[in-house]
This record gives sequence, C-alpha cells and structure tokens, in this order.
Amino acid sequence: MLPSFRQYARVRFLSDYYEASRLAYWVKPFFVGFISARINHSKSPVVIFWHRESIEDVWPHISPRVPVMDVVHNSIADSQKQDAYLNIDMTPRINLRVAVTEGLRQLLAERYAANGLNPDLLERVTVTPHCVPLAVQPVQKTYGTRVVFLGRDSMEKRFGLFCRIARASRAENLPFTFAAIGPRPQDHPGVERDVHLYGTIDDVRRLQDILNESHILLLTSSSEGFPKAVAEAMTFGLVPVATDVGFVRDYVENRRTGFLISPEPDQVVEQALDALRMLTDPSLFLQISEQARQQARDAFDMAAFASAWKQNITVCRRSA
Repeated sequence: MLPSFRQYARVRFLSDYYEASRLAYWVKPFFVGFISARINHSKSPVVIFWHRESIEDVWPHISPRVPVMDVVHNSIADSQKQDAYLNIDMTPRINLRVAVTEGLRQLLAERYAANGLNPDLLERVTVTPHCVPLAVQPVQKTYGTRVVFLGRDSMEKRFGLFCRIARASRAENLPFTFAAIGPRPQDHPGVERDVHLYGTIDDVRRLQDILNESHILLLTSSSEGFPKAVAEAMTFGLVPVATDVGFVRDYVENRRTGFLISPEPDQVVEQALDALRMLTDPSLFLQISEQARQQARDAFDMAAFASAWKQNITVCRRSA
C-alpha cells in the first residue's frame, strides 16, 4: 500500500475480515450487510479487488454509483475456468480493469470477443505493471553462481523440479549452489544436501538482502500470470531462467534479459541445465544481468507505479 494512499484516504482490506477465524459462517451475512452499507454511504468510495472471492459476497449489494476497479494479475491454464477466473461476467459493471502486463490485456480482449461483449468495454482496460518497493538498494552484480527459487511451495511452482536441477548440477560438477525461499525444511527432509531452504521470509529487508547475494532466479512453474518474483529478481540484477508460461515473456527476452525454457516436465531440467552451463561464462552473465536490471528499472519503477495508480483511481471515479 502506497503511503500516499493512507495519507489521503481511509483504506480497508476486506480480506482481513473474510479470513478472520472469528468470522463464523452464521455471522457472515450480517458482516456482508454491514460492510456493504459502509461502502455505499462513504464519501467518494472506490472498491478495488483482485480475486473473485474477495468481492463475490459484497458484489450484489454495492450501489451503482460506487466505482469498481479490478486488478488482473494472473490467468490459469484451464481454459474451461478462465472466464470465471477473469470475472468476465462482471465486466459491464467494472469501471476500470488494471492488467499488470500487455499480454493480460490481450487475453481480456480475446475473452471479451469470445463472450460477445461490446468491444468498447476494452477502453476500460489499462496496463500498469508491478512495482518493486525497495527496502535495501540493489548492489552492482559481480559474477557469481548462486541460484535461488522464490515462491510458494505450491503444486504449480514445482519445487521438486528445482531440486532435480540442483541434483543434476551437482552430479555434473557445475559450480552452482542452490537456495530456496518459501519451501520449509520440515516439509522437504533430505533436500538440504542439494538446496539450502530458508523457509518463509516475511521480512522484506532480509529477502532483498538474499537477492543481493544471489545471481540467478530459477522459475520452474507450470502456470503463471506475470510472477512478481521475476520482477523482484530482475530489479536486483538476477538473471531469470524461467519457464515460458503465462506472460513471463512480456519482460523476459530470451538470451537478452534472461532465459526462457519449456514448461514441459521432461524438458525443464535439461533446458535449465543448458542455460546454467552458458551462465558459467562470467561475461555473458554480467551482460544479461545488467540488461535484466535495466529492464526492471524501466518497467517496475516505484514513482511511475504511484503516478499510474493515482491516474487509475481518478479515471475510475470519473467513469462511475
């Protein structure tokens, strides 16, 4: 949350209430009615959501005069469920949609057309990339061989493939060391022979200190929108070696700002190892690292993000 937002507006996260254990099932209808009334009677309210679950209960009760903004930051591989995931049925009521990549905006255009929506509704879609707030300053990268995994320990992230690559690298005597942020040691006994496990890190400063000390981000996901882990890593000069899924290629250009590898399980390991072998060349590593850092500086700048979001809120309010 940008400090300026809190300075000039009262901000409430509904998920803080929805996810509270004290919000028992029988209490929820009363809460929905209460929060809907608070929204509808607020002075100049704006509702911003980015998950269907965070808005679905309140949605029918929001007054038509209240502007609504949807943040589109992901997609899913299941085409049968894509429209529900992208809230296509809510589109006519949404005043502004903010996609985090141009690829997501194009996906919305395709789904609007497939569902017979008015093409003019695309004028309500804008693109605002992620930003990376800095708790520590990125250091100038020197050549190094530390490979890091950054993400939730969930099925689509495929941490097991990261471990396979680490084992194969060690078997080949490649000079790399591997570490993971997210997966916990107690959930992966025996893995620390090949991968140092940090577990979950909530301290942003510590996380960014680790990125300053690392050199390569290895993303093994089977599906993504545009992963913020890539934005964070590139900001700190890490070279992303990433599966070509979702909209990763909107910012990772193969062999210029990183490496794109096939998401197919039988190809991920070998193609990742091919990229790592190339990155044993210090001059190539430093060239791609600097190009990745410059791309991130241009795309994920905090000041540009703040300016864009102020404009988004202004446009959303005017369109209500």
